[in-house]
Amino acid sequence: MPDIPKQYFLYYFPYLTMRDVEEIDFGFIKIWNFDKKKDAYISDPALKAKITQILANYQSQFYPVRGIGIASIGTNDFRKFTPEEAADLHTAKYILFISALAYNNLHTANVNIGHAMFSSENFESMIFSMVLDSEYMSEPGGFVINMLHGGIEISKNLQKTPSYILNPSRLNLDVDLFNTLIKLRKRRPKFFKRLISAIEVFYESYYNSPQVSEKARILLLTSAFEMLLQSEPGAGREKTKNFIALHANVPEDRKYSYYSERRGGVVRESGTRKEIWADRFFSLRNHIAHGDIVPKTEFLYKSQRHFDIAPLFFVFTLKKKIDLYLRRDIFGDEIEWKKWTDENTIPITEYEGFAYNATKGKLRKLFNKLRKRKRP
Repeated sequence: MPDIPKQYFLYYFPYLTMRDVEEIDFGFIKIWNFDKKKDAYISDPALKAKITQILANYQSQFYPVRGIGIASIGTNDFRKFTPEEAADLHTAKYILFISALAYNNLHTANVNIGHAMFSSENFESMIFSMVLDSEYMSEPGGFVINMLHGGIEISKNLQKTPSYILNPSRLNLDVDLFNTLIKLRKRRPKFFKRLISAIEVFYESYYNSPQVSEKARILLLTSAFEMLLQSEPGAGREKTKNFIALHANVPEDRKYSYYSERRGGVVRESGTRKEIWADRFFSLRNHIAHGDIVPKTEFLYKSQRHFDIAPLFFVFTLKKKIDLYLRRDIFGDEIEWKKWTDENTIPITEYEGFAYNATKGKLRKLFNKLRKRKRP
C-alpha cells in the first residue's frame, strides 16, 4: 500500500500587513510575520519554499503583498486545527481587530487618515491545504454552500488585491485594550464571551467592500450596542442613551432641547449632543427595520456619518464596560464635540463634530485629584 503524503495546512491573514511587526502573541495563539520569521519558524527548506510560492501569488496593484500573518498554535507544524483551535483563531481575530481599530481608526478626519486605518478585510483569515511534492493545493470556502476547490495549480493561482482593501502604514494596537481582553479571556470567560460577541457583530459592519449596504451596516452597529449593553428587546435606544448620559457626558457638555420619536408620536427631551446622537442613531435603525424610505440625510448627524460616529461610542462603551466590571480605571477615554481644520487640503478643510480623546479622561481625573488635595 503506497504511503499517503503528509498534508499541511496553512492558516494565514493575507491582508494584515504586519510590516515591521514580527509577531503578536496572544498566549493561546500566535500570529507571526512570514517575511520576518520564516527562517526562524520553518526548518524544512521544502516546506518554506512551498509556502513562499503560495504567498507570492498575492499581489497588490503595484507590488507583492508583504507582511502576511501566519497563525500557529503550539509548535509550527502546520497541522489542521481542531474545531476548538479554529474557534480560538476567530477569537484572536476579533481581539486584534478591535485593538487595531481603537488605536488607528478613531482619529479626527483628515485627508491622510486612510493611510493608517484598518477594515475587517485586513483581519480575514484563510486556509490552504497542500502536500510538498504536488504543484496543486485546495481551498475550502462558502457558507450558503460549503465548497472545497481542489486541483488549484499553485503557480497560476494569482490573487489580485481588491482595490478597496486598505493598506495601513503600520500595525499599531491599543495595548491596554489588547492586554485587558487577553486577561479577561482567561480570568472572566463569561464576560469576555459577551464582549467578543458584540465585537463580532460590529466587525461584520466594518468591511470596506461596497457590497455591504449602508442600511445593513446600521442594523449591525445598533445590534452590537444592544449586545454590549445587554438591552432588552426594544430598549436599545433607551439603554444606549442612559449609558452615554451616565458615563460619556462631561461637565462642559451643553444640553439641548430636542424631539425624540416614539411609537405614538414624539416627545420633547433634553440632552447633550452625545445623547441626541444616540437617539437619532436608533431612530435611523427603526426606520430601516420598518421598511421606511430613508433619505440620505438621515444617515448623517450634523455633517458626520452615523457610521463614522458609531465606532467612537462603541470603543468608548466597550472600555467603560470593562472598567465597570473590573471596578478599575484602566482607560481614560473621552468623546468631545470640537472644531478642527485639515491644513493638508486645498483649500483648507474645516470640520466640526465628535472626536475621540484617549487620554483626556485620565488627565481630568488627575487634575480633580490634585485640586481636592489643595483644598483646606
